[in-house]
Amino acid sequence: MENLGESWSGETVSLRWVLIHVTTETSRHAGHMDILRELIDGSTGDHDRG
Repeated sequence: MENLGESWSGETVSLRWVLIHVTTETSRHAGHMDILRELIDGSTGDHDRG
């Protein structure tokens, strides 16, 4: 049995679709924030290399 629901547009979607969509959007926005941080402080990567 698959968990189904309705999206804002009225389309029938599965819980699997929702989880994949949320994960994809979160990773995109996290990447955007990382780019902005690098532009602001000039450092790259996720740790201090000092």
